[in-house]
Amino acid sequence: MTEMNPKVLRKICKDMGLYTTPCVNDMLYLHYKGFKKIESLEEYTDLKVLYLEGNGFTKIEGLSHMSKMRALYLQENCFNVLEGLDQLTQLDSVNLSQNFIPKIQGLKTLTKLNTLLMQRNKLASIESLEGLLECPSLCVLDFQKNKIEDPAVVDLLVKMPNLKVLYLKDNPVVQNIKNYRKTVISKIKTLTYLDDRPVFPEERRTAEAWARGGRDEEKAERRRIKEEEQQKSKRNFEWFGRMVEAAKKEKAAKDEEARENGIAVEEDKTEVNTAEVADTTDEVADQLAQLGSTYSERMGNTSLLEEDKANKAEEEKVKEGACPASVSGPCTAKCGLCSGGKKAEEPVAPKVFVTELEKKETQMREEEKTKMLEDERSSSEEEKRASSSEGSSEDSSPCSSEMGETRAHEGASIAVVDLDEEEGMPDLPDLEEVSAGDMQLAQMTMKRPQSARPKQTNNFMEEEKVAPTEEEDAIDELD
Repeated sequence: MTEMNPKVLRKICKDMGLYTTPCVNDMLYLHYKGFKKIESLEEYTDLKVLYLEGNGFTKIEGLSHMSKMRALYLQENCFNVLEGLDQLTQLDSVNLSQNFIPKIQGLKTLTKLNTLLMQRNKLASIESLEGLLECPSLCVLDFQKNKIEDPAVVDLLVKMPNLKVLYLKDNPVVQNIKNYRKTVISKIKTLTYLDDRPVFPEERRTAEAWARGGRDEEKAERRRIKEEEQQKSKRNFEWFGRMVEAAKKEKAAKDEEARENGIAVEEDKTEVNTAEVADTTDEVADQLAQLGSTYSERMGNTSLLEEDKANKAEEEKVKEGACPASVSGPCTAKCGLCSGGKKAEEPVAPKVFVTELEKKETQMREEEKTKMLEDERSSSEEEKRASSSEGSSEDSSPCSSEMGETRAHEGASIAVVDLDEEEGMPDLPDLEEVSAGDMQLAQMTMKRPQSARPKQTNNFMEEEKVAPTEEEDAIDELD
């Protein structure tokens, strides 16, 4: 065991960040140090809080000079007598839990004592608790896990005028008192907290009603409490309504005075027009129904989807500032709109509610678009392979220089315009869109005789053999 001496106490103060001058400290931490005797504390005259728990003390001593003491922690020691506290007249709280004290005594001079904690001691009889009556200032008592058995303990506690918090659980007396909680609450009028929860006013009223007339009186009291709550809510609502009316009258008077003085008054727009809300709701329902019917029709007709897709693509490109010749695909003409012209800013789409029908329709459009592009790409590749096998004579035809430069793009229709640098950008002609397969077939028709012309077949059209023209006969003679 460590001996409590001035040197050890100063070292503890230094280690805990306290003052090494004893009389300056107002609190001291001596808990769990293994001390056996309380001593050498004479220089600590101004202490207000002292921690002595968790040691091996057997007697409360050496504290009489601490007249300013407010809180004393003596739990988890070996005290068997409650003594040595009569000089601590300013003491407010003392913790003596987990000791071996069999009787409460020596509290007569502690006129300011508010809290007494004595759980896990040797308290058992009514005589062991009679010392509580010497200290009427007590408000908080903790007697948990003792050996109190006599139900008369409640009559003893009733005599304490300031008792507000009481812990009696884990004592045999709890089982010995029938309707324990109601009994204790109804007898101790000042109690606000019992064991594990507070004592609310409603619980006190029902407990006192039970004490007067049993369960019937308790039920009647509960009905009265409910009615009172309803009346209170009604009064609050009426009072709020009167307050609103008074505010409206006051505002109306101020507005009238302002109008008389020629000041414009802003109208109150806080009221909700229920008719407008109903009309808006009906309109939204009609739009949703119309959208559902349109979706059902388009699901049964794929051509409508393709047409709608083409129209939307054309509108979007025109809005962006693309030239009319490139609406359906990439443009090879060197016009101002396609080479250097600025695209119009994309308008911000208004926020709309996206329904499940719109999502499904968009997904179906994307699938159809992907499928069409794949088909067109495959057919275009076949056409390229067929055209490349025809030989170099097709690339040097004099007709190609007169018609201008023509290119076939995958899955798209194009139109070619020859530009004159001196005239600037000409007006774009309205040309009929021709598919890539048709354009290549036209070239081969002008370059080769009928006998050498292959039959072209793709997803869009199938060529028919026609009789050679006079121009083609002239080309054959030259060859």
